[in-house]
Amino acid sequence: SGAVRIHTLESEVPSPFGASLLFDFMAVYMYEYDQTKPDRLSQYVAVNRELLAGVVDIETLASLIRPEAVDAVELQLQYADPRTRARTPEELMEVLLRLGDLSEEEIADRCAGDSAGMLRTLEESHRAARISFGNSLRWVAAEEREVYEGLKAGRATGQVLRRYIEHHGPVPVSELARRYNLPVERVEEAAAAWQSDRNMMYGRFRPGPTPGEDDAQWAYRPNIERILRQTISLLRKEIQPCTLEEFTRFLHRWQHVDPLDRPAVPDGMALSLDQNEGLVLPADSWERDIFYRRISAYAPEQLFHAAGSAAWIWAGNGQGRIRLFQRGNGGIFNMTNGGPVHDGGSCAETPAGESARRIFSFLREQGASFLSDIRAGTGLSLAAVNNGLAELFWDGRITNDMPAEVFRLKRARPEETDLPLEPVRMIGPRRFSGSSPVVQNARKAIREAPGWTGRWSVLDHPGVMGAQRTVEEAGAAQADMLLKRYGILAREFHQREDMLSWQIIAAELQRREMRGNVRRGYFVQGLSGMQFALPEAIDVLRKTRTTSPPAQRIVLINGMDPANPLGPGIPSPFGESGMTRSPGTYIAFCNGHPVLLVQNYGARLWAAREVAEELVDEAVEELIGLTLLPGELRPVKQLDVEYINGVRAALDPLSALLHKRGFVRAANQTLRFEGYR
Repeated sequence: SGAVRIHTLESEVPSPFGASLLFDFMAVYMYEYDQTKPDRLSQYVAVNRELLAGVVDIETLASLIRPEAVDAVELQLQYADPRTRARTPEELMEVLLRLGDLSEEEIADRCAGDSAGMLRTLEESHRAARISFGNSLRWVAAEEREVYEGLKAGRATGQVLRRYIEHHGPVPVSELARRYNLPVERVEEAAAAWQSDRNMMYGRFRPGPTPGEDDAQWAYRPNIERILRQTISLLRKEIQPCTLEEFTRFLHRWQHVDPLDRPAVPDGMALSLDQNEGLVLPADSWERDIFYRRISAYAPEQLFHAAGSAAWIWAGNGQGRIRLFQRGNGGIFNMTNGGPVHDGGSCAETPAGESARRIFSFLREQGASFLSDIRAGTGLSLAAVNNGLAELFWDGRITNDMPAEVFRLKRARPEETDLPLEPVRMIGPRRFSGSSPVVQNARKAIREAPGWTGRWSVLDHPGVMGAQRTVEEAGAAQADMLLKRYGILAREFHQREDMLSWQIIAAELQRREMRGNVRRGYFVQGLSGMQFALPEAIDVLRKTRTTSPPAQRIVLINGMDPANPLGPGIPSPFGESGMTRSPGTYIAFCNGHPVLLVQNYGARLWAAREVAEELVDEAVEELIGLTLLPGELRPVKQLDVEYINGVRAALDPLSALLHKRGFVRAANQTLRFEGYR
């Protein structure tokens, strides 16, 4: 019929849509962003009272409100704070008008001078009068004597009781009855009129005034809001920002590089993969510096067994760099700040090399294929196939379902125009001798050929890329990854990652803070003020700070490891040497304190200031351990130390420690370790 009917509804609790908007920004959120929020309680008490009732049962509010906060607010409401006490009879008269009846003891607590003299002055001028409540006497303003005398007849009961509640915290019904010598039924009858008053609240906000008493209480809403804000203030003061050394200990526990906190397979492998999703690292760093240092009794076959399934994707991110992500999350990283690069990610661009173009076209048409299938389908030589696969993988266009294939892949080389792409047939040995470039190239291709067990496939696939995401959705997913990786996230850590801009990530984290899922505060000294943390990470940080560290032990961490907090934006503890995050850089920590900086796999050593020589000696022992790693995990077979603390290695006093560890003097005043097996 075209008729429109409007129905207006006013409810005690907001609708789900209105609840998401109903926050007390002016009173709670405007100035809290740079303050610490130490524990789980503040994410509840920072929310408006109606929202709190939607997620927390009213009975649990007794555990959220701090008694100290109630006392502090009541001290102000009752003018008992030293800064607000009455100094003259006129100010005492104002207190009586605002608070109502007060005993002489209560008046003495609210006066800064001679309270008895002030009362005499008010009584002689007929501005104050005494009135009895059972066996007790109290003072009231003279013009309110009739109001209080009418309590016995049942008049003005609600007015007197409400004023008492407005100047206190939560008040039980039994306390109101005792104070005014009234039956509990009379108090409950007067309180019934408050049920429709939005400023009057009824519930169990704190334990009763006496042990075992379980009365529900009446409270004035603005007072409860003040108590909640005071509780937040108390909670923030309980935890001070931790030092960088304490945060390093936390990060080592969070990332499980601490030797006493390394899980075993399969839990350790699953945890390491999940925590480091989206991280970009050099290919040879994943096993040696991530999995080997996080998983107890790690062996390479464990990675191939756990990560070789279809659940995880290994994708190139530039020459020699690999990003790991779960299947379906590829589209999260193929983004710009303005939106998706295109529907299919970077795979839609045309490869540069001819061999790469043939292989890419073949894989798009045929799907996942073995190396032998690619050779047969493209007609390319083994060298051309190797180079084409390398170009496609490092450009982020293809992947392999076996990690072993990826780790053995060499970097792409420019195609040589004087060599054919197709296989060369050996017509006669005289034409192609063993030293000819063609034969040498074929032999080299065979040596560098990846394994033949894995299948190559394009990344431009819905199962790999997942549904197309907006920038906000990608930012939300990346925020999850960063929080899982660091626990406590600051801008300095985000800048080390290949992610969306900090503005996008921070906006998402701020939305989560409003929902209580993420905490914001100043948790770590030396980092930028805008820091976000998972609630469980704050618990781990608190335990780390309050627990004495065990016996001194050295932890050697790669410079690009997310468990290393040092880097750009953080002052270097190694004197003139800056902390560069590169594959050949290692840092030795002892219970969070940096001890030794290793650059270029030992070519340069820097000892931290004021560090005991025995700790440096243990750090050198860990450095030697790099030459003893199993198989392909070993980055170097010998250590050549050229400089120590900026001077030639043989001339630095620490050279004596290296001699004891088996280093010998070599050319140009360098020290060499050849004790590897």
